Amino acid sequence: MSRGWGIRWELRVEPGSLRLEGRRGAQILGAAHASWSTCEELRTAISTLAAEIPFRPAPHRVTVVLARPLIQRRTIADLPRVSARRARAIVEYQAPRYFRVNGASLVIALCGTPNPSEWTGYAADEAFLDAVVGGADHAGLLVDAIRPAEEAAQANLLPPACLAARRGRRRRRARRVLGAGLIISCCLGVLGVSRWIAEARAIRVAADSLRAPIEALASARARMARAAAMLDAIDRAEVDRVAIARQVLNLARVLPDSVVLTGLSIGENETGRMTGLARRPLELVAELDRRQAVRNPRLEGGTLKETLQGRPWERFTLAFGPESAR
Repeated sequence: MSRGWGIRWELRVEPGSLRLEGRRGAQILGAAHASWSTCEELRTAISTLAAEIPFRPAPHRVTVVLARPLIQRRTIADLPRVSARRARAIVEYQAPRYFRVNGASLVIALCGTPNPSEWTGYAADEAFLDAVVGGADHAGLLVDAIRPAEEAAQANLLPPACLAARRGRRRRRARRVLGAGLIISCCLGVLGVSRWIAEARAIRVAADSLRAPIEALASARARMARAAAMLDAIDRAEVDRVAIARQVLNLARVLPDSVVLTGLSIGENETGRMTGLARRPLELVAELDRRQAVRNPRLEGGTLKETLQGRPWERFTLAFGPESAR
């Protein structure tokens, strides 16, 4: 639970009801209740709940606890032995296999179990979680974590948009701190040089002595720029890797048995090209487009008819992605 002045604040969300409660030890210092039925009503109820507690200082940080059936829980035992991040990525790619999706986007978290081959998976609707976080933000509450209503569960279901915003705030805060440190260092350097000038040095010597701190500052800024560029490159590479893996999985699910691939290349922005043999290439294009396995599929050039093992085939080249838009 979130702490402030020795007080723990918890927002418990159940189907149709909310409870914001502050405790110090076993003593309840304040509580407020509200009801809701839709995501918009939930957002509004949370945004006004904190003001109903006659307590000062007002709550600032809060932990959200979700009760079933607002959160789904599954035991997942068919994953390879990989890290928690990779295991979650695998589950996210195959979310309908493990959770009820119903056309919604899910936020998924995994927790380890004493059995190394099993995971405990939790999932909740992303739009619902955005409503919870949005209502808390409007009320001036910072959501530390969104957890299942289980004592031992350490899963955190904060939405991706919330996590991205917090990473951005941390980076901006780090830049501000670093900038302040550099400014303070420069000020101390200038102060030291000024005292040195007052004691014995001429103005030209003092000016020369300032060149080194200025160059050090420029070098530090250059290193910061290179580090930022490296981080951006790593983020882009991670996004591309996930997109390519998702593209390959989509193709593997929808390609019929009457198609034999001899080549497959996938580039940035979900562009790519495949070559192979098919009984009816035009039907393959229509099937890929209908099932949205790739974006804007089309045949490049004509097809070449061949006979293999007494059966007619057509050799084709198929491009997809924004560059092959119709």
